Amino acid sequence: MVMHQSEFALKDHNFLLETLVEDAVNLRSQHCLDSKLINQIKCFKPIRKFFSLSGLNAFLQENPEILEYPNAGIAGYVCYEGEMEFILYEEIKKNNTVELERGVNAESEIYERLRKQAKQECIVKDFSIKGFNGSEYIKKIQECQKYIEEGDIYQANISEKISWAESLSSDDVERLYKNLKEENPAPYSAFVNYSNYAILSSSPESFLKIYPNRNARKNLEIGVCEQSHNWIIESSPIKGTADLTKKNELLISEKEKAEHIMIIDLIRNDLSRISKIGSVKVSEFMEIKKFKNLFHLVSKVSSAVNEKNLLEISSNKFQKTTLIPDLEKIFSATFPGGSITGTPKIRAMEVIKKLEGVKRGPYTGSIGYFKFHEGGEFNIIIRSLVYDKNKKELSFHSGAGITSGSNPEEELKEIKLKAEKIYESLY
Repeated sequence: MVMHQSEFALKDHNFLLETLVEDAVNLRSQHCLDSKLINQIKCFKPIRKFFSLSGLNAFLQENPEILEYPNAGIAGYVCYEGEMEFILYEEIKKNNTVELERGVNAESEIYERLRKQAKQECIVKDFSIKGFNGSEYIKKIQECQKYIEEGDIYQANISEKISWAESLSSDDVERLYKNLKEENPAPYSAFVNYSNYAILSSSPESFLKIYPNRNARKNLEIGVCEQSHNWIIESSPIKGTADLTKKNELLISEKEKAEHIMIIDLIRNDLSRISKIGSVKVSEFMEIKKFKNLFHLVSKVSSAVNEKNLLEISSNKFQKTTLIPDLEKIFSATFPGGSITGTPKIRAMEVIKKLEGVKRGPYTGSIGYFKFHEGGEFNIIIRSLVYDKNKKELSFHSGAGITSGSNPEEELKEIKLKAEKIYESLY
């Protein structure tokens, strides 16, 4: 079967998800430089585009031979409101590469010169945060707190959108992504350049990881199932942010801890809807993790996917059945992420819609990939630039979680701190 030889396949589709591997001690450079092992996800031979996960499921049922490709899978994005664009690829590869960080050596001067040159050539110049009104944001916080006092919600993430008109080429957005990654490196950086949007993400947050349980006993009976029924799903919410000089604030802040625990409970509830009974567990609890520019409070929740949420693909030609996670059901139960909505989720999203007054689009949606035989991962689109190709608009959002104990002035400082890191990549 040669399905990729089509007009669609001849078009340029760019996708990249970069995830840092923590255990890179043995790969340290011998040149007095720190290094990081990075998983880079690259896609080849596009087959078909999908704007819904139900459409993907139907296609797989009608074309089970797709699963004969060992590296086949999908990659793309989902917007906060549910709009999505995924591409089915014949081949998705994960490459481990070592990225060297700058150190004190002779190369640093050259690096700095090139960095300044890139900044001077950047297509966005003399930018100021126009349209951002701090007093209006404080009013939104106060209104959100009224909903909390009245018992509508316990917490909600309220953001501000900053946007302006811009006409960008593909080269422009690629250059902007490199600038963004340089100024604000993050564990779940991603770049998507599809038909509707170019999304330039320096996200620190993982939404979902889905992978086979390698320790589970596999059913090797020929003609029944080619892989285990056991799939693990994992979410790592971030809730709690502090400047690098203020780590202790995360340790002592009752507000940050209470907000974080609410989000963990929400995610545990979301995962329980699609997981085997008793399998949901918190493997990491409120750990403070250091990023280049900020400290974050991070936890990890995982579970085993219930068999009712696996998609059964049967092939008469090859006389076998394959079970893979049903992404439509999984996203229906878990999306959007609890850390960027609030609790309870549905009501919090209604409050967010009223207070923010604009569509979020890709912001707080997700970018990711899923290989049918190996699983995949999806980030949460925060700390990101979005280029709307239809509107010719470049934008970014910055938000903060609001509770009854929130100090509006402090929350305003937090969203400015986050926005600052994005802003620095633009000049």
